[in-house]
Amino acid sequence: MKKSASFDSVVELWEHRVASTPDAEGLYGRKNGSWYALTWGQCGRTVEDWTAGLRALGVGPGDVVAILSSTRPEFILADMAILRCGAFTTTIYPSAPEEDWHHILKDSGAVACFVEDREAADKLPEIPRVLFEGRSIDDDLLDVDELVRRGSGQDREHAEVGPTDLATILYTSGTTGRPKGVELTHGGWVFEGESMEKVGFMGPHDVHFLYLPLAHAFAKVLALASIRAGAPTAVDGSLEDLGRNLRAIRPTLMAAVPRFFEKSWEILENEGRGGSVLARRAFDDSIEVGLMVARLREKRERPGAVLGTRYKLAERLVFSKMRERFGGRLRLFISGAAPLSASIAEKFLAAGMPVMEGYGLTESSAAAFVNRLEHFRLGTVGLPLPGVEVRIADDGEIQLKSGGSMRGYHGLPEATARVLDEEGWLHTGDLGRLDRDGFLTITGRRADLICLRSGERVSPRSVEAALEADPAVVRAVLFGEDRPHCVALIQAAEPERVGAVVETINRDLAGFEQVQGWALLPEPLRVEQGTLTPTRKVKRSVVAERYATLIDELYSESAPTDEAS
Repeated sequence: MKKSASFDSVVELWEHRVASTPDAEGLYGRKNGSWYALTWGQCGRTVEDWTAGLRALGVGPGDVVAILSSTRPEFILADMAILRCGAFTTTIYPSAPEEDWHHILKDSGAVACFVEDREAADKLPEIPRVLFEGRSIDDDLLDVDELVRRGSGQDREHAEVGPTDLATILYTSGTTGRPKGVELTHGGWVFEGESMEKVGFMGPHDVHFLYLPLAHAFAKVLALASIRAGAPTAVDGSLEDLGRNLRAIRPTLMAAVPRFFEKSWEILENEGRGGSVLARRAFDDSIEVGLMVARLREKRERPGAVLGTRYKLAERLVFSKMRERFGGRLRLFISGAAPLSASIAEKFLAAGMPVMEGYGLTESSAAAFVNRLEHFRLGTVGLPLPGVEVRIADDGEIQLKSGGSMRGYHGLPEATARVLDEEGWLHTGDLGRLDRDGFLTITGRRADLICLRSGERVSPRSVEAALEADPAVVRAVLFGEDRPHCVALIQAAEPERVGAVVETINRDLAGFEQVQGWALLPEPLRVEQGTLTPTRKVKRSVVAERYATLIDELYSESAPTDEAS
Protein backbone atom coordinates (compact mmCIF):
# COMPACT_ATOMS: atom_id res chain seq x y z
CA MET A 1 0.00 0.00 0.00
CA LYS A 2 1.17 3.57 -0.70
CA LYS A 3 3.16 5.35 1.97
CA SER A 4 4.03 8.78 0.65
CA ALA A 5 2.65 9.02 -2.89
CA SER A 6 -0.65 10.76 -3.50
CA PHE A 7 -3.83 8.90 -2.66
CA ASP A 8 -6.85 8.72 -4.96
CA SER A 9 -9.46 9.33 -2.26
CA VAL A 10 -10.07 10.09 1.39
CA VAL A 11 -11.13 6.45 1.74
CA GLU A 12 -7.76 5.22 0.48
CA LEU A 13 -6.00 7.69 2.77
CA TRP A 14 -8.02 6.39 5.74
CA GLU A 15 -7.45 2.73 4.89
CA HIS A 16 -3.71 3.36 4.64
CA ARG A 17 -3.59 5.00 8.06
CA VAL A 18 -5.53 2.17 9.73
CA ALA A 19 -3.46 -0.55 8.06
CA SER A 20 -0.03 1.05 8.51
CA THR A 21 -0.24 2.06 12.21
CA PRO A 22 -3.09 0.00 13.73
CA ASP A 23 -1.64 -0.02 17.26
CA ALA A 24 -0.78 3.67 17.44
CA GLU A 25 -3.18 5.99 19.26
CA GLY A 26 -5.44 7.79 16.80
CA LEU A 27 -8.29 9.65 18.49
CA TYR A 28 -8.90 10.79 22.06
CA GLY A 29 -12.42 11.47 23.26
CA ARG A 30 -14.06 12.43 26.52
CA LYS A 31 -16.92 10.65 28.25
CA ASN A 32 -18.37 11.56 31.65
CA GLY A 33 -15.49 13.96 32.18
CA SER A 34 -12.73 11.39 31.56
CA TRP A 35 -10.52 10.99 28.51
CA TYR A 36 -10.19 7.73 26.59
CA ALA A 37 -7.98 6.71 23.65
CA LEU A 38 -8.75 4.78 20.47
CA THR A 39 -6.00 3.25 18.35
CA TRP A 40 -6.17 3.66 14.59
CA GLY A 41 -7.04 -0.05 14.43
CA GLN A 42 -9.98 0.40 16.82
CA CYS A 43 -11.14 3.42 14.81
CA GLY A 44 -10.92 1.32 11.64
CA ARG A 45 -13.03 -1.51 13.06
CA THR A 46 -15.69 0.92 14.28
CA VAL A 47 -15.82 2.60 10.86
CA GLU A 48 -16.20 -0.81 9.16
CA ASP A 49 -19.05 -1.71 11.54
CA TRP A 50 -20.79 1.59 10.82
CA THR A 51 -20.25 1.13 7.07
CA ALA A 52 -22.11 -2.19 7.26
CA GLY A 53 -24.85 -0.59 9.36
CA LEU A 54 -25.35 2.22 6.86
CA ARG A 55 -25.64 -0.31 4.08
CA ALA A 56 -28.36 -2.07 6.09
CA LEU A 57 -30.21 1.26 6.10
CA GLY A 58 -29.96 1.34 2.30
CA VAL A 59 -27.12 3.87 2.00
CA GLY A 60 -25.05 3.37 -1.14
CA PRO A 61 -22.94 5.19 -3.75
CA GLY A 62 -24.18 8.67 -4.59
CA ASP A 63 -26.36 9.02 -1.48
CA VAL A 64 -26.02 11.88 0.98
CA VAL A 65 -25.83 11.35 4.74
CA ALA A 66 -25.85 14.31 7.14
CA ILE A 67 -24.05 14.75 10.45
CA LEU A 68 -25.62 17.09 13.04
CA SER A 69 -23.29 17.14 16.01
CA SER A 70 -20.77 19.07 18.03
CA THR A 71 -17.08 18.23 17.67
CA ARG A 72 -16.41 14.71 18.99
CA PRO A 73 -14.60 11.56 17.77
CA GLU A 74 -17.83 9.99 16.51
CA PHE A 75 -18.17 12.82 14.00
CA ILE A 76 -14.92 11.80 12.27
CA LEU A 77 -15.78 8.09 12.42
CA ALA A 78 -19.24 8.70 10.94
CA ASP A 79 -17.73 10.78 8.14
CA MET A 80 -15.33 7.97 7.21
CA ALA A 81 -18.11 5.35 7.30
CA ILE A 82 -20.27 7.46 4.98
CA LEU A 83 -17.40 7.84 2.51
CA ARG A 84 -16.60 4.11 2.62
CA CYS A 85 -20.16 3.45 1.44
CA GLY A 86 -19.44 5.53 -1.66
CA ALA A 87 -21.87 8.13 -0.29
CA PHE A 88 -20.97 11.68 0.62
CA THR A 89 -21.34 13.75 3.76
CA THR A 90 -23.12 16.98 4.51
CA THR A 91 -22.77 18.69 7.87
CA ILE A 92 -25.05 20.82 10.03
CA TYR A 93 -24.04 23.21 12.80
CA PRO A 94 -26.03 22.47 15.98
CA SER A 95 -25.98 26.23 16.68
CA ALA A 96 -27.52 27.12 13.30
CA PRO A 97 -31.22 28.08 13.13
CA GLU A 98 -33.51 25.07 12.73
CA GLU A 99 -34.72 26.44 9.40
CA ASP A 100 -31.15 25.99 8.14
CA TRP A 101 -31.15 22.38 9.37
CA HIS A 102 -34.20 21.65 7.27
CA HIS A 103 -32.91 23.61 4.28
CA ILE A 104 -29.64 21.63 4.26
CA LEU A 105 -31.37 18.25 4.59
CA LYS A 106 -33.83 19.08 1.81
CA ASP A 107 -31.38 20.81 -0.54
CA SER A 108 -28.75 18.08 -0.23
CA GLY A 109 -31.28 15.25 -0.47
CA ALA A 110 -29.94 13.54 2.66
CA VAL A 111 -31.31 10.00 3.11
CA ALA A 112 -30.10 9.60 6.72
CA CYS A 113 -28.49 11.61 9.50
CA PHE A 114 -26.10 10.99 12.38
CA VAL A 115 -27.36 13.07 15.30
CA GLU A 116 -25.75 13.94 18.60
CA ASP A 117 -28.77 13.34 20.83
CA ARG A 118 -32.51 12.70 21.00
CA GLU A 119 -33.41 16.37 21.47
CA ALA A 120 -31.92 17.29 18.08
CA ALA A 121 -33.24 14.13 16.41
CA ASP A 122 -36.83 14.97 17.35
CA LYS A 123 -36.58 18.21 15.34
CA LEU A 124 -35.60 16.44 12.11
CA PRO A 125 -37.75 14.89 9.37
CA GLU A 126 -38.66 11.20 9.52
CA ILE A 127 -35.52 9.86 7.88
CA PRO A 128 -33.26 7.25 9.51
CA ARG A 129 -31.40 9.00 12.36
CA VAL A 130 -28.48 7.47 14.26
CA LEU A 131 -27.85 8.75 17.79
CA PHE A 132 -24.37 9.27 19.19
CA GLU A 133 -26.00 9.58 22.62
CA GLY A 134 -29.23 7.86 23.68
CA ARG A 135 -30.98 4.59 22.93
CA SER A 136 -32.94 3.28 19.94
CA ILE A 137 -36.70 3.71 20.11
CA ASP A 138 -37.97 2.77 16.64
CA ASP A 139 -36.91 1.77 13.12
CA ASP A 140 -35.96 5.32 12.13
CA LEU A 141 -34.33 6.44 15.39
CA LEU A 142 -31.52 4.13 16.45
CA ASP A 143 -28.30 4.28 18.43
CA VAL A 144 -24.88 3.27 17.15
CA ASP A 145 -25.10 -0.15 18.84
CA GLU A 146 -28.30 -0.88 16.95
CA LEU A 147 -26.67 0.39 13.75
CA VAL A 148 -23.89 -2.17 14.24
CA ARG A 149 -26.38 -4.94 15.01
CA ARG A 150 -28.33 -4.23 11.82
CA GLY A 151 -25.11 -4.30 9.85
CA SER A 152 -24.29 -7.84 10.91
CA GLY A 153 -23.80 -9.88 7.75
CA GLN A 154 -23.55 -6.80 5.50
CA ASP A 155 -20.50 -6.04 3.35
CA ARG A 156 -17.86 -4.23 5.41
CA GLU A 157 -15.52 -3.45 2.51
CA HIS A 158 -15.24 0.05 1.16
CA ALA A 159 -16.69 1.19 -2.16
CA GLU A 160 -14.31 2.21 -4.93
CA VAL A 161 -14.15 6.00 -5.22
CA GLY A 162 -11.76 8.23 -7.11
CA PRO A 163 -10.37 11.76 -6.93
CA THR A 164 -13.19 13.36 -8.94
CA ASP A 165 -15.96 11.74 -6.89
CA LEU A 166 -17.88 13.94 -4.51
CA ALA A 167 -16.94 13.58 -0.84
CA THR A 168 -18.68 16.45 0.92
CA ILE A 169 -21.30 19.14 0.52
CA LEU A 170 -20.46 21.85 3.03
CA TYR A 171 -23.02 24.62 3.37
CA THR A 172 -21.50 28.05 3.68
CA SER A 173 -22.75 30.08 6.59
CA GLY A 174 -22.81 33.12 4.32
CA THR A 175 -23.51 36.57 5.68
CA THR A 176 -26.38 37.02 3.22
CA GLY A 177 -29.11 34.72 1.94
CA ARG A 178 -29.58 30.99 2.30
CA PRO A 179 -26.51 28.78 2.84
CA LYS A 180 -25.12 27.41 -0.44
CA GLY A 181 -23.85 23.86 -0.69
CA VAL A 182 -20.18 23.72 -1.73
CA GLU A 183 -19.34 20.47 -3.53
CA LEU A 184 -15.88 19.20 -2.55
CA THR A 185 -14.21 16.11 -3.97
CA HIS A 186 -12.07 13.30 -2.61
CA GLY A 187 -9.14 14.63 -4.63
CA GLY A 188 -9.57 18.09 -3.16
CA TRP A 189 -9.40 16.86 0.42
CA VAL A 190 -6.42 14.61 -0.31
CA PHE A 191 -4.67 17.59 -1.91
CA GLU A 192 -5.27 19.61 1.26
CA GLY A 193 -4.06 16.94 3.65
CA GLU A 194 -0.91 16.31 1.66
CA SER A 195 -0.17 20.02 1.16
CA MET A 196 -0.37 20.55 4.92
CA GLU A 197 2.02 17.65 5.42
CA LYS A 198 4.50 19.08 2.90
CA VAL A 199 4.86 22.32 4.86
CA GLY A 200 5.64 20.30 7.98
CA PHE A 201 2.86 21.42 10.28
CA MET A 202 1.99 18.04 11.68
CA GLY A 203 3.84 14.77 12.21
CA PRO A 204 3.25 11.44 13.96
CA HIS A 205 4.99 12.68 17.12
CA ASP A 206 2.59 15.61 17.52
CA VAL A 207 -0.44 15.57 19.80
CA HIS A 208 -3.17 17.56 18.09
CA PHE A 209 -6.09 19.18 19.91
CA LEU A 210 -9.23 19.83 17.85
CA TYR A 211 -12.08 21.87 19.32
CA LEU A 212 -13.25 23.76 16.22
CA PRO A 213 -16.65 22.80 14.71
CA LEU A 214 -16.25 19.82 12.38
CA ALA A 215 -19.14 21.16 10.34
CA HIS A 216 -16.64 23.76 9.06
CA ALA A 217 -13.96 23.24 6.39
CA PHE A 218 -11.20 24.52 8.71
CA ALA A 219 -11.71 21.67 11.21
CA LYS A 220 -12.30 19.12 8.45
CA VAL A 221 -8.92 19.79 6.84
CA LEU A 222 -7.19 19.58 10.22
CA ALA A 223 -8.76 16.17 10.84
CA LEU A 224 -7.59 14.98 7.43
CA ALA A 225 -4.10 16.35 8.02
CA SER A 226 -3.89 14.41 11.28
CA ILE A 227 -5.00 11.20 9.51
CA ARG A 228 -2.41 11.80 6.77
CA ALA A 229 0.35 12.45 9.30
CA GLY A 230 -0.72 9.79 11.80
CA ALA A 231 -0.86 12.36 14.59
CA PRO A 232 -3.13 11.42 17.53
CA THR A 233 -5.94 13.96 17.88
CA ALA A 234 -7.95 14.87 20.96
CA VAL A 235 -11.44 15.81 19.76
CA ASP A 236 -13.74 17.81 22.03
CA GLY A 237 -15.73 20.91 21.14
CA SER A 238 -16.59 22.10 24.64
CA LEU A 239 -15.64 25.76 25.05
CA GLU A 240 -16.52 25.65 28.74
CA ASP A 241 -13.94 22.92 29.37
CA LEU A 242 -11.35 24.06 26.83
CA GLY A 243 -8.73 25.28 29.31
CA ARG A 244 -9.08 22.18 31.48
CA ASN A 245 -8.88 19.93 28.42
CA LEU A 246 -5.71 21.60 27.15
CA ARG A 247 -4.00 21.08 30.48
CA ALA A 248 -5.11 17.43 30.51
CA ILE A 249 -4.07 16.60 26.91
CA ARG A 250 -0.96 18.83 26.78
CA PRO A 251 -1.05 19.17 22.97
CA THR A 252 1.86 20.20 20.78
CA LEU A 253 -0.38 21.61 18.04
CA MET A 254 -3.71 23.39 18.01
CA ALA A 255 -5.73 25.56 15.62
CA ALA A 256 -8.09 28.27 16.81
CA VAL A 257 -9.94 31.38 15.67
CA PRO A 258 -8.68 34.91 16.44
CA ARG A 259 -11.11 35.47 19.31
CA PHE A 260 -9.48 32.59 21.19
CA PHE A 261 -6.10 34.32 21.04
CA GLU A 262 -7.52 37.71 21.96
CA LYS A 263 -9.35 36.40 25.02
CA SER A 264 -6.45 34.16 26.04
CA TRP A 265 -3.98 37.04 25.96
CA GLU A 266 -6.35 39.20 27.98
CA ILE A 267 -6.44 36.48 30.66
CA LEU A 268 -2.66 35.99 30.56
CA GLU A 269 -2.06 39.71 30.88
CA ASN A 270 -4.51 40.10 33.77
CA GLU A 271 -2.85 37.22 35.60
CA GLY A 272 0.67 38.49 34.90
CA ARG A 273 -0.02 42.05 36.02
CA GLY A 274 -2.34 41.23 38.88
CA GLY A 275 0.22 40.48 41.58
CA SER A 276 2.76 42.54 43.46
CA VAL A 277 4.59 45.55 42.07
CA LEU A 278 7.67 43.37 41.51
CA ALA A 279 5.59 40.74 39.69
CA ARG A 280 4.04 43.39 37.43
CA ARG A 281 7.47 44.82 36.68
CA ALA A 282 8.84 41.36 35.86
CA PHE A 283 5.88 40.71 33.57
CA ASP A 284 6.19 44.02 31.71
CA ASP A 285 9.97 43.66 31.34
CA SER A 286 9.55 40.09 30.05
CA ILE A 287 7.02 41.17 27.43
CA GLU A 288 9.32 43.98 26.30
CA VAL A 289 12.25 41.57 25.95
CA GLY A 290 10.08 38.93 24.29
CA LEU A 291 8.84 41.40 21.70
CA MET A 292 12.41 42.39 20.80
CA VAL A 293 13.33 38.73 20.33
CA ALA A 294 10.11 38.07 18.37
CA ARG A 295 10.91 40.87 15.92
CA LEU A 296 14.37 39.45 15.39
CA ARG A 297 12.94 35.99 14.87
CA GLU A 298 10.53 37.30 12.23
CA LYS A 299 13.57 38.57 10.33
CA ARG A 300 15.27 35.21 10.95
CA GLU A 301 17.90 36.83 13.15
CA ARG A 302 19.18 35.75 16.56
CA PRO A 303 19.44 37.92 19.70
CA GLY A 304 22.84 39.01 20.95
CA ALA A 305 24.35 37.77 24.20
CA VAL A 306 22.80 40.40 26.49
CA LEU A 307 19.32 40.18 25.00
CA GLY A 308 19.56 36.40 24.93
CA THR A 309 20.36 36.31 28.64
CA ARG A 310 17.46 38.63 29.45
CA TYR A 311 15.16 36.43 27.37
CA LYS A 312 16.23 33.29 29.28
CA LEU A 313 15.29 35.06 32.51
CA ALA A 314 11.92 36.11 31.06
CA GLU A 315 11.39 32.55 29.90
CA ARG A 316 11.97 31.17 33.40
CA LEU A 317 9.99 33.82 35.29
CA VAL A 318 7.03 34.46 32.98
CA PHE A 319 6.77 32.67 29.64
CA SER A 320 7.07 29.08 30.88
CA LYS A 321 4.19 29.75 33.29
CA MET A 322 2.10 31.23 30.45
CA ARG A 323 2.55 28.12 28.37
CA GLU A 324 1.37 25.90 31.21
CA ARG A 325 -2.13 27.33 30.69
CA PHE A 326 -2.12 25.48 27.34
CA GLY A 327 -0.54 22.31 28.69
CA GLY A 328 3.11 23.35 28.54
CA ARG A 329 4.12 21.47 25.35
CA LEU A 330 2.59 23.62 22.64
CA ARG A 331 5.04 24.25 19.80
CA LEU A 332 2.58 25.76 17.30
CA PHE A 333 -0.79 27.47 17.04
CA ILE A 334 -2.60 27.92 13.73
CA SER A 335 -5.11 30.76 13.30
CA GLY A 336 -7.76 30.94 10.61
CA ALA A 337 -11.39 31.70 9.70
CA ALA A 338 -11.01 35.46 10.36
CA PRO A 339 -8.24 38.11 10.47
CA LEU A 340 -5.81 37.90 13.39
CA SER A 341 -4.39 41.05 14.94
CA ALA A 342 -0.66 41.27 14.20
CA SER A 343 -0.05 42.70 17.69
CA ILE A 344 -1.70 39.68 19.34
CA ALA A 345 0.31 37.30 17.15
CA GLU A 346 3.49 39.16 18.08
CA LYS A 347 2.77 38.87 21.81
CA PHE A 348 2.19 35.12 21.57
CA LEU A 349 5.43 34.80 19.61
CA ALA A 350 7.21 36.80 22.30
CA ALA A 351 6.02 34.25 24.87
CA GLY A 352 7.32 31.31 22.83
CA MET A 353 3.93 30.33 21.42
CA PRO A 354 4.07 31.08 17.67
CA VAL A 355 0.71 31.61 15.99
CA MET A 356 0.88 30.94 12.25
CA GLU A 357 -2.02 32.61 10.46
CA GLY A 358 -3.52 31.11 7.32
CA TYR A 359 -6.25 31.80 4.78
CA GLY A 360 -8.71 29.82 2.76
CA LEU A 361 -12.37 29.39 1.93
CA THR A 362 -14.88 26.57 2.02
CA GLU A 363 -14.75 26.80 -1.77
CA SER A 364 -11.00 26.02 -1.72
CA SER A 365 -11.37 23.07 0.71
CA ALA A 366 -10.11 25.39 3.43
CA ALA A 367 -6.37 26.16 3.52
CA ALA A 368 -4.76 27.96 0.58
CA PHE A 369 -2.16 30.18 2.30
CA VAL A 370 -0.35 29.80 5.60
CA ASN A 371 2.69 31.13 7.41
CA ARG A 372 5.45 28.64 8.24
CA LEU A 373 7.49 28.43 11.40
CA GLU A 374 10.69 28.80 9.39
CA HIS A 375 9.34 31.59 7.17
CA PHE A 376 6.58 33.87 8.40
CA ARG A 377 5.48 37.48 8.33
CA LEU A 378 3.11 38.73 10.99
CA GLY A 379 0.08 40.61 9.68
CA THR A 380 -0.03 38.42 6.58
CA VAL A 381 -1.66 35.03 5.94
CA GLY A 382 1.62 33.65 4.66
CA LEU A 383 2.68 31.91 1.48
CA PRO A 384 0.59 29.68 -0.79
CA LEU A 385 0.47 25.99 0.03
CA PRO A 386 2.31 23.72 -2.42
CA GLY A 387 0.21 23.40 -5.56
CA VAL A 388 -1.78 26.61 -5.02
CA GLU A 389 -1.60 29.31 -7.70
CA VAL A 390 -2.65 32.88 -6.95
CA ARG A 391 -3.19 36.08 -8.86
CA ILE A 392 -4.54 39.49 -7.87
CA ALA A 393 -7.11 40.96 -10.26
CA ASP A 394 -7.09 44.60 -11.33
CA ASP A 395 -9.69 45.44 -8.68
CA GLY A 396 -7.63 43.72 -5.96
CA GLU A 397 -9.62 40.48 -5.81
CA ILE A 398 -7.70 37.37 -4.77
CA GLN A 399 -8.09 34.55 -7.29
CA LEU A 400 -6.92 30.99 -6.65
CA LYS A 401 -6.36 27.81 -8.63
CA SER A 402 -5.54 24.52 -6.91
CA GLY A 403 -6.43 20.88 -6.52
CA GLY A 404 -8.62 21.87 -3.60
CA SER A 405 -11.04 24.04 -5.57
CA MET A 406 -14.71 23.13 -5.31
CA ARG A 407 -16.59 21.33 -8.04
CA GLY A 408 -19.32 23.96 -7.76
CA TYR A 409 -22.33 25.07 -5.73
CA HIS A 410 -24.86 22.28 -5.35
CA GLY A 411 -27.70 22.78 -7.83
CA LEU A 412 -26.66 26.38 -8.56
CA PRO A 413 -24.87 26.51 -11.93
CA GLU A 414 -25.25 30.28 -12.32
CA ALA A 415 -23.77 30.97 -8.89
CA THR A 416 -20.95 28.56 -9.70
CA ALA A 417 -20.17 30.32 -12.97
CA ARG A 418 -19.85 33.65 -11.15
CA VAL A 419 -17.01 32.45 -8.93
CA LEU A 420 -15.36 29.57 -10.84
CA ASP A 421 -14.27 30.52 -14.35
CA GLU A 422 -13.61 28.26 -17.33
CA GLU A 423 -9.86 28.25 -16.66
CA GLY A 424 -10.40 26.95 -13.13
CA TRP A 425 -9.68 30.20 -11.29
CA LEU A 426 -11.70 30.61 -8.09
CA HIS A 427 -12.81 34.22 -7.66
CA THR A 428 -12.76 34.53 -3.88
CA GLY A 429 -14.46 37.89 -3.43
CA ASP A 430 -11.70 38.77 -0.94
CA LEU A 431 -9.33 41.66 -1.54
CA GLY A 432 -5.62 41.46 -0.94
CA ARG A 433 -2.08 42.22 -2.01
CA LEU A 434 1.07 40.18 -2.45
CA ASP A 435 4.43 41.50 -1.33
CA ARG A 436 7.63 40.88 -3.28
CA ASP A 437 8.29 37.67 -1.32
CA GLY A 438 4.85 36.23 -2.04
CA PHE A 439 3.24 36.85 1.36
CA LEU A 440 -0.48 37.65 1.11
CA THR A 441 -2.21 40.39 3.09
CA ILE A 442 -6.02 40.38 3.20
CA THR A 443 -7.37 43.91 2.91
CA GLY A 444 -11.10 43.30 2.90
CA ARG A 445 -14.05 41.72 1.16
CA ARG A 446 -15.19 43.14 -2.16
CA ALA A 447 -18.88 42.80 -1.33
CA ASP A 448 -18.36 44.58 2.00
CA LEU A 449 -16.66 47.68 0.59
CA ILE A 450 -18.41 50.80 1.86
CA CYS A 451 -18.92 53.52 -0.73
CA LEU A 452 -19.26 56.91 0.95
CA ARG A 453 -21.19 59.76 -0.67
CA SER A 454 -17.85 61.31 -1.54
CA GLY A 455 -17.08 58.28 -3.71
CA GLU A 456 -14.30 57.10 -1.39
CA ARG A 457 -14.30 53.36 -0.66
CA VAL A 458 -13.62 51.93 2.78
CA SER A 459 -12.79 48.33 3.65
CA PRO A 460 -14.75 47.91 6.89
CA ARG A 461 -12.94 44.79 8.07
CA SER A 462 -9.57 46.52 8.36
CA VAL A 463 -11.08 49.28 10.54
CA GLU A 464 -13.03 46.76 12.61
CA ALA A 465 -9.93 44.62 13.13
CA ALA A 466 -8.01 47.68 14.36
CA LEU A 467 -10.72 48.37 16.93
CA GLU A 468 -11.00 44.73 17.98
CA ALA A 469 -7.24 44.49 18.51
CA ASP A 470 -7.78 46.36 21.80
CA PRO A 471 -9.11 44.18 24.66
CA ALA A 472 -11.70 46.84 25.46
CA VAL A 473 -13.57 46.03 22.22
CA VAL A 474 -15.19 42.63 21.78
CA ARG A 475 -16.67 43.31 18.35
CA ALA A 476 -17.06 46.30 16.03
CA VAL A 477 -19.31 46.74 13.00
CA LEU A 478 -18.64 49.67 10.64
CA PHE A 479 -21.29 51.44 8.53
CA GLY A 480 -21.22 54.27 6.00
CA GLU A 481 -22.70 53.09 2.69
CA ASP A 482 -24.02 56.16 0.86
CA ARG A 483 -23.42 58.25 3.99
CA PRO A 484 -21.08 61.21 4.55
CA HIS A 485 -18.73 59.35 6.91
CA CYS A 486 -18.23 56.11 8.84
CA VAL A 487 -19.77 55.18 12.18
CA ALA A 488 -19.49 52.02 14.26
CA LEU A 489 -21.58 49.90 16.59
CA ILE A 490 -19.41 48.38 19.29
CA GLN A 491 -19.74 45.51 21.73
CA ALA A 492 -17.39 46.37 24.56
CA ALA A 493 -15.66 44.57 27.39
CA GLU A 494 -14.67 47.93 28.91
CA PRO A 495 -17.23 50.53 27.73
CA GLU A 496 -15.48 53.44 29.44
CA ARG A 497 -12.36 52.92 27.30
CA VAL A 498 -14.04 52.74 23.89
CA GLY A 499 -13.75 56.46 23.16
CA ALA A 500 -9.99 56.38 23.70
CA VAL A 501 -9.65 53.29 21.49
CA VAL A 502 -11.54 55.02 18.66
CA GLU A 503 -9.34 58.12 18.98
CA THR A 504 -6.19 55.99 18.87
CA ILE A 505 -7.07 54.00 15.75
CA ASN A 506 -8.33 57.11 13.95
CA ARG A 507 -4.79 58.56 14.05
CA ASP A 508 -3.60 55.82 11.71
CA LEU A 509 -6.54 56.03 9.29
CA ALA A 510 -7.13 58.27 6.30
CA GLY A 511 -9.68 60.98 6.98
CA PHE A 512 -12.47 59.28 5.04
CA GLU A 513 -11.84 55.97 6.90
CA GLN A 514 -12.04 57.42 10.39
CA VAL A 515 -14.84 56.48 12.78
CA GLN A 516 -16.73 59.74 13.21
CA GLY A 517 -19.33 58.37 15.58
CA TRP A 518 -19.95 55.25 17.63
CA ALA A 519 -22.49 53.69 19.95
CA LEU A 520 -22.48 50.69 22.20
CA LEU A 521 -24.55 47.74 21.07
CA PRO A 522 -27.41 47.19 23.52
CA GLU A 523 -26.81 43.42 23.47
CA PRO A 524 -24.12 41.00 22.24
CA LEU A 525 -24.36 39.79 18.66
CA ARG A 526 -25.39 36.14 18.68
CA VAL A 527 -25.91 33.25 16.31
CA GLU A 528 -29.36 32.62 17.80
CA GLN A 529 -30.64 36.09 16.90
CA GLY A 530 -29.29 35.83 13.37
CA THR A 531 -26.71 38.62 13.63
CA LEU A 532 -23.81 36.13 13.47
CA THR A 533 -23.29 33.14 11.23
CA PRO A 534 -22.55 29.76 12.87
CA THR A 535 -18.85 30.52 12.32
CA ARG A 536 -19.39 33.83 14.13
CA LYS A 537 -19.01 36.13 11.16
CA VAL A 538 -21.12 39.29 11.32
CA LYS A 539 -24.20 39.43 9.13
CA ARG A 540 -23.78 43.11 8.37
CA SER A 541 -27.14 43.59 6.65
CA VAL A 542 -29.00 41.95 9.56
CA VAL A 543 -27.17 44.14 12.09
CA ALA A 544 -27.95 47.23 9.99
CA GLU A 545 -31.66 46.34 9.90
CA ARG A 546 -31.89 45.36 13.56
CA TYR A 547 -30.19 48.53 14.81
CA ALA A 548 -31.27 50.94 12.07
CA THR A 549 -32.62 53.47 14.58
CA LEU A 550 -29.37 53.50 16.53
CA ILE A 551 -27.34 53.99 13.35
CA ASP A 552 -29.63 56.80 12.17
CA GLU A 553 -29.22 58.54 15.52
CA LEU A 554 -25.45 58.55 15.05
CA TYR A 555 -25.84 60.37 11.75
CA SER A 556 -28.48 62.78 13.04
CA GLU A 557 -26.15 64.29 15.64
CA SER A 558 -24.74 67.63 14.59
CA ALA A 559 -21.28 67.07 16.11
CA PRO A 560 -19.91 63.73 14.86
CA THR A 561 -17.03 63.53 17.34
CA ASP A 562 -19.48 63.82 20.24
CA GLU A 563 -21.85 61.15 18.93
CA ALA A 564 -22.90 58.43 21.36
CA SER A 565 -20.76 59.97 24.07
